[in-house]
Amino acid sequence: MSENLVDTLLYVAYGLVGLGVLSIILFLLKNVLSSPKQALRSLVGVGILVVLFGIFYGMSDGSPVPGIDVSAEVLRFIEGMLRLTYVAFVVGIGLLVLSELYNLVR
Repeated sequence: MSENLVDTLLYVAYGLVGLGVLSIILFLLKNVLSSPKQALRSLVGVGILVVLFGIFYGMSDGSPVPGIDVSAEVLRFIEGMLRLTYVAFVVGIGLLVLSELYNLVR
């Protein structure tokens, strides 16, 4: 694959990520203005994620990885985000199973 094609595809991916973030912000503002009580619940959820990330970031040691030349802070950030992703995945699967069991019993 040529280097120009890779660069072009990376810029397209950056643009799509930016478009996604912009749409999330716009819909968030729309929902905050239409129902403030629901927005408060959403902010509590985001706060919980931030606190969990802080805990996982604090647990990370940032030890160097052979062959990867990045700072310890970047490694701690990556490790914290990976742990947050793992927890979110397990909680999501658990809630999916619990909701199906609830529907089965009801």
